[in-house]
Amino acid sequence: MALTRPYAEMVGKSLSELEPQALARLRIFGASLAPALPAALRPSLAPYDDRLDAILPGTRTDFSQRALLHFVQLAAINRDPYDRDADYAAIEAAMSAVTPPERPRRPRRNDAEILQLILARLHTQSGIARILRALRDEEGVACEQSRFSRLYRTAMAHRETA
Repeated sequence: MALTRPYAEMVGKSLSELEPQALARLRIFGASLAPALPAALRPSLAPYDDRLDAILPGTRTDFSQRALLHFVQLAAINRDPYDRDADYAAIEAAMSAVTPPERPRRPRRNDAEILQLILARLHTQSGIARILRALRDEEGVACEQSRFSRLYRTAMAHRETA
């Protein structure tokens, strides 16, 4: 199962009540799920961490899906579905071969500051994706995509009324 933390919290108790045979076959994929799961499920938690980003890059929100994909490609094909130790040894071996990539440290800006940066970029650039990329890469600004989309729409409306 590929789970986010909220889903792990929601289904953890029910999963922990599975029969021992089902628990032996259960593999759970996700980021930092141990505190969200009952103790009975912790052995089912696949040993993925930030090193996965060096193998399958992506966002934090798609971590569980990437971990599951990696597992299927690495260990799940033609393997004994009851041999969790062998599965996790294969994962550990793959993870030990890489180091987690450096994550850029971008300063946070408030909405007004980001809006001003967008408005300044609109004079010379067009397109929401290009401007977001420029803010991240050239300005070094941290801004989540949905927040940026909202601010971009505000900037476009402001530009049209100006």
